Amino acid sequence: MTLLATLIDSRTLAAINAGANSSYAHGLPASPDVVFVYENTTTDSTSACKIAVKWDGTNVSVYNHGECNSATLRAVAWVCHSIIR
Repeated sequence: MTLLATLIDSRTLAAINAGANSSYAHGLPASPDVVFVYENTTTDSTSACKIAVKWDGTNVSVYNHGECNSATLRAVAWVCHSIIR
């Protein structure tokens, strides 16, 4: 389980306004294989936010290309190929 903590990074991100973005340094030992981003709220948003995600060896960037402000978001980045080995 300790190994998984070094291969999975989970963050709460502040709401992102329409047309804006947010980036953070993931701290993983390699570029993530997959990044999941979802609303971190208990109520469903009725707005049409279009969230896009880009990542590399050091950062994860989340973009809101929609016409609305997002709710608080949760980003989970995984280095899956190291877990499978």
